[in-house]
Amino acid sequence: MVSNIESVPGETLYRTLHLKTGDRYDVRRIEESLLDITNKLGDLGYAFVNVVPNIKTNPKKQLLI
Repeated sequence: MVSNIESVPGETLYRTLHLKTGDRYDVRRIEESLLDITNKLGDLGYAFVNVVPNIKTNPKKQLLI
């Protein structure tokens, strides 16, 4: 995970994810994770953030890479 906000390291946001490598691709969990990251950043004072997912998948196995 990469954060373009210097005062918020990617590791801080990574803890809010509901996904990990090897999980089945699940749109609901991805959307929940994006919302949780947005809310976490809002709690830290960044009200207008743009969270852009960069999701890599294995389409044949329907898994996250």
